[in-house]
Amino acid sequence: MIYYFKNVRVKKMNKSLKINAILNTVRMSLKIIFPLITFPYVARILGTQRLGQINYVQSIINYMVLIADLGISTYAVRECAKIRSNKEKTEMFCNEIFSINIITTIITYILFYMGILFIYSLHQYRKLLLIMSISVMFNAIGSDWINSVFEDFFYTTIRSLFIQIFNLVCLFIFVHKENDIYIYAVLLSLNTILMGVINFVYCRRYVHLKFVIPKHVWNHIKAMMVFFANTVAVTLYCDSDTIMLGTMCDAYYVGLYAVAVKIYTVFKNIGAAVIVVTIPRLANYYQEDTDKWKNLIIQIVEVFTLFLPPLVTGIFVLARPIIIFLGGNQYLQAMPALKILSLSLLVALYSGIFTNCINITQNKEKINLVATICAATINILLNIFIIPVMQHNGAAITTLIAEITVVIVCCCLNKDIWQIIMSKSYILIILLQAVIGCFIIVIIHRIVMFFFDSIIFEVVFTVLSSILAYFVILILFRNKYVMNLINKFRNPLC
Repeated sequence: MIYYFKNVRVKKMNKSLKINAILNTVRMSLKIIFPLITFPYVARILGTQRLGQINYVQSIINYMVLIADLGISTYAVRECAKIRSNKEKTEMFCNEIFSINIITTIITYILFYMGILFIYSLHQYRKLLLIMSISVMFNAIGSDWINSVFEDFFYTTIRSLFIQIFNLVCLFIFVHKENDIYIYAVLLSLNTILMGVINFVYCRRYVHLKFVIPKHVWNHIKAMMVFFANTVAVTLYCDSDTIMLGTMCDAYYVGLYAVAVKIYTVFKNIGAAVIVVTIPRLANYYQEDTDKWKNLIIQIVEVFTLFLPPLVTGIFVLARPIIIFLGGNQYLQAMPALKILSLSLLVALYSGIFTNCINITQNKEKINLVATICAATINILLNIFIIPVMQHNGAAITTLIAEITVVIVCCCLNKDIWQIIMSKSYILIILLQAVIGCFIIVIIHRIVMFFFDSIIFEVVFTVLSSILAYFVILILFRNKYVMNLINKFRNPLC
């Protein structure tokens, strides 16, 4: 029996990283694709003002989740990945982290209710805040980080699929008019509630979660505080835009910004999904084989360089039809913000590689802390001056500047980044291929715009033609990843 358990565990730990990346990307895609189906409906039903209210409250709830989490998720994935082969140590570690998370969540609720009582500006959002805050406790109970530790992305993908389908059906059944904003808020919370309950039950195949008195609580908290401080800083420069926009301007501008941010978040989360699945594997490689660690880092950078610039270019040139599709003509003023955020996407995902794949797995999370504190400070200060003048467009500009700040600080404080990335010159060749691809996309879009007035044709022909043209370019350059893909199709058994 013991042998069987160990054998199963080993097999699970040896899962293909490519499969994990695909599964997690699918999971994140489902998490994003379904909102992309529902968002156009919600944006039109609720209107710009109500949508702005929802997003303003959601930003506040994000801070609540942040405080309750206390940096636990990132810390737990890294540390537990090191000991996951030892059942006894894993069980003890997971229960201690789970218990700490429950305590921090209860403290967060106390602070939250005090905020609702004493902060006057929140009174008008009281009902929405109370409804959407329910999900925070279930987020802690679910302990989704355990699935990341054991790289069980098949389960998380299937779970997300069923929950999103359920939510989609409920949305079309119950939300039909502007005043259904509270029903919509319940449905948003219901996603996390269902996920938390299902996770708690499912995690028993790995560990039996229970509340214990943590023996090493201060050791855990001391280590987590760096991650927590880093997450606070990240959240400040990511969500402070929406909160400051809602405070300094009308909810109408928050609604406009919400459309641009939704699209930005879609692609950012898909890229982040690939980054996240590599962390346990990279942490393990760094402990056992630094050459494997370095080679995997290089592969990640090369793949992102291959696909990210053309993707950003596509979002930039197709900003108008994307906005119209998601929200309608009433949200067209969000187009400049989306173009700015598309550039931010390019920087943000490279920053994610530096901070997560390189710094965290090297135990250099303090560098991340310095970088994000600098970014958050610059973002908030710039928001104070730019948002009153440029509203949602100003918020997008400060986000871009904040992401650039993270990259600059990380590169300055950890020069190993450049040594790792530039250790193989192939990255420059891939960058050249990507740049050529970007120019081709712009030219194709201009040609399509000349022949077609339809938004649908503009998007479909631009996307399909660009993919085909870029694929041909990569073949002509004999790109190693494309050539490997072609060879696998030619020789499927190899």
